[in-house]
Amino acid sequence: MSANHFPQINKQLMFRAAVLLLLILLVAINARMILESVLAAKGIDEEIVAEANPRLNKDLLQKAVTILEKKGSEDLTSIFSTATVERQEVSGPVTIEIQNGSSVNGAAAGISRILSESGYIISDISTAPSLQTQSTVFYKQGRAEEAVQVGDMLTAEGWSVKSVQEAQDLGNDIRIVLGS
Repeated sequence: MSANHFPQINKQLMFRAAVLLLLILLVAINARMILESVLAAKGIDEEIVAEANPRLNKDLLQKAVTILEKKGSEDLTSIFSTATVERQEVSGPVTIEIQNGSSVNGAAAGISRILSESGYIISDISTAPSLQTQSTVFYKQGRAEEAVQVGDMLTAEGWSVKSVQEAQDLGNDIRIVLGS
């Protein structure tokens, strides 16, 4: 009796397996079409973004680097008329480290009080590794405006500020090295 049911079960099983295989094939084809559509859309998006913001265009960036190496210039706006300089905005309170490289005892503490009253956060006061003849203000990228203001405040207090310059690897937003 079971021998009579096997051909029918086998036919049903074969039919279901064929339908399942067909469904898997359809899903795979649809997945590939979706993937191709996404990739094509992504390519268009990258083109639009690259045109809207040349900083994201790797080819243009490489061309600029090559030109800068040949010309020895660091000013892209003089080479590319379409180049723009964008200021990186940094928000939040400005943290300042003060190093006393002057021969005046307590100078860093005095400047610390003045800057604190102006809303700056003084994170560290220390003695500079060596005596300095003039003061220098170092700042992280995006904090140039604040660093110039700090430099102006130092000048107003009678300190000779040699330079205000961007520096890498600062733990704070600004580092002041006081000099006599």
